[in-house]
Amino acid sequence: MTAGEQEPQAQGAEAQGPHGQGPDGAGPREQGAAAGDGVPLTGWLWLTGGLLGLVLGVLWTAQGLDLVHDSVLSGVSALAVLGPVVAVAGLALMVTGVRVRARFKQRLAAQRDGAGS
Repeated sequence: MTAGEQEPQAQGAEAQGPHGQGPDGAGPREQGAAAGDGVPLTGWLWLTGGLLGLVLGVLWTAQGLDLVHDSVLSGVSALAVLGPVVAVAGLALMVTGVRVRARFKQRLAAQRDGAGS
C-alpha cells in the first residue's frame, strides 16, 4: 500500500478521525460517552480556591492570636482580624463550588434522560 492510499474500513465500522474521533471531529465526550466517563471537572476551581482560602484564613488567625510560635507573623493583630474573614470567604467559595457541581450534574442527568426517551 502506498503512502497516499488508505486501508478500507470494515463494513459497519464508524468512520474515525486520526485520534479516535468521530467523522465530524467530535471526541468521545461529544459522541455520548457512558455515564461517569469523561465528566468535566465543573466547579473544581471554586472548590480549590475555597480550600486555599480556608487554610490560609485558619493559619493567619492562628498566627494573629500567637498560637503559631517561631513565625515572623506571630502576634500580628491584623492577622487575627483578617484571618477569619479570609476563612469565611473560603467557605463561601467551597459552598459555591459544591452548588455549581450539583447544578451541573442535574443538567447532565436531565440531558441524558431527555436523550434516552
